[in-house]
Amino acid sequence: MKKIPEDDDTIQFRGELLIKSDVQVIQELENTFKIKLKQGGNMLSYKTKNQHIVELNLNTANIELLPNSLIKLTNIENLAIDIDVVENFSDIVPKFPLLKTLSLIFSDSASIPDSIGNLQFINTLYLIGNKLTKLPETVVHLTSVETINIVSNSPSLPKELIFFLNLKRIYFHGKIENILINGFTVDKETEYIIDYLMGMGVNLYIP
Repeated sequence: MKKIPEDDDTIQFRGELLIKSDVQVIQELENTFKIKLKQGGNMLSYKTKNQHIVELNLNTANIELLPNSLIKLTNIENLAIDIDVVENFSDIVPKFPLLKTLSLIFSDSASIPDSIGNLQFINTLYLIGNKLTKLPETVVHLTSVETINIVSNSPSLPKELIFFLNLKRIYFHGKIENILINGFTVDKETEYIIDYLMGMGVNLYIP
């Protein structure tokens, strides 16, 4: 297969032509944090489209401070990070203008930063396997979210979910119509929230 020639803005990297600034960010992450990011895959990986990095998974990397250079990845659509480790979430993550899917999963965190409310264009939010009992009040600004996955958190649904105006799907462990599922029961407030959301046409999925 004939290689596409490089120009001033692109470079061959692991068998494909990518934007130089995107490649530099990947190399900085690998060198600074002693990790290897795979092309594709689910953990410690990246995916590309149209010469840009569009997905970045840093779960299990234990990165405490995301490098400022990360904001050069202006085409990022899907980001996964360790929210209980990252200290500068608020300084970096809201600066991705095309971010659609955010994964903050499998951590010991009981909360997520208020600045998540600045991510007004995300449509999918994965909060699997944390210790969340509520969401920050700023989620009222996440009017584009259609899918949220809060499996393996508290058996109570955060009441803030009623503010997700375009919500269509919730993935959750709990009890619906007096059926005990996965060993969890839910409190009266959660039952009210479930009734309200289902009345609004939201589909509730219980793995």
